[in-house]
Order: sequence, then structure tokens, then C-alpha cells
Amino acid sequence: MKNLARILVLCGVIGLGVFGSLALFASCSSAEAAERSSRWAAVRRAHLEIEPYCAVCGSEEDLEVHHIKPFHSNPDLELAPSNLITLCGGNCHWAVGHLGASWRAENPEIREMYQNAGARIRAMRMAWRAAQTNEAHP
Repeated sequence: MKNLARILVLCGVIGLGVFGSLALFASCSSAEAAERSSRWAAVRRAHLEIEPYCAVCGSEEDLEVHHIKPFHSNPDLELAPSNLITLCGGNCHWAVGHLGASWRAENPEIREMYQNAGARIRAMRMAWRAAQTNEAHP
């Protein structure tokens, strides 16, 4: 039963929606039923070491490794570094990674749209915090 539930979630037949409610989606194709690679956890960790902040807003919390070309339709790109981008689970994963439309929607231009934005925002945030600390402790 556990494997059946996993396949149904992988296929998008059932899944948890944005707010945790049960959602029904279209039936899956054989590509959508593909199993995750046993190397996925290690690739995910390595990616987060390279890009430890949201590429859109610079957040360092609630990070997710997003597949630019979705795993359900491109399982061969699951481990490709060029297909991965770090997004925060707060808003950016849904609003930017999936265009705020559907978990099936994709944003193939995400990297070009936000090139270096997260790093710049993070650097400005760190500079602001340092300035605040210096003002508090002259």
C-alpha cells in the first residue's frame, strides 16, 4: 500500500496542494512514475552546498532544490546540475518555479530571469545586518 501511495503521488494522481489539502491531478504517464535515483539525496545536498540560498529572494531558510525541467516529465535530468536551482519553500518555489499556476507548470527561463538576484539580495542583507551591529556597538 505504501508503494501504491508513493506511485500515486509521483504520478500526480494524488498529492498535497499548496495548503496541504488533497488535490486531484491528471493521470500519469510512464515517465511520471519514474523512481527517484538513489543518488538524489547526495546530489541535493551537494547542490545546497554550492547554492545555499534562494536564487530569487536570497532566503537561507526552508530551501528546496527545484528541477527547472520537472522530474515527472524529464526523469533523465533528475541529477543534472544545470537543471537544478535553489528556491525557498515560502513563496518562490510556487510563485516563480511553478508560475503560481500549477505544480505541473514550469518556468524554463527562471535562471535567466533571476541571474545572481538571490546572491545580490543576500549580500545586501548581510551588509545591512553588519551595519546595524556596528551602530548598536560603536
